[in-house]
Amino acid sequence: DSNYGTRATAADSAGVYKFSMLPPGRYRLVAVDDGATMTGNQGLNWEDYDDVAESVDLRAGDKLAKDLKRHPPAR
Repeated sequence: DSNYGTRATAADSAGVYKFSMLPPGRYRLVAVDDGATMTGNQGLNWEDYDDVAESVDLRAGDKLAKDLKRHPPAR
């Protein structure tokens, strides 16, 4: 529901991920395996991840922590 599009980041070796400078709004978070990449106009079908997506509302100044479980690539 955001006008900001899709943003992606990779977890570090400890499994920690960060997004910086996100504007306030509603976000859906999903963790996917490394094999689930977005290339060109052929992105992931996000509906395949509805069962594991986390919705968060971010307000100015918020710092959130979420423990997301990886989801294997859709086949």
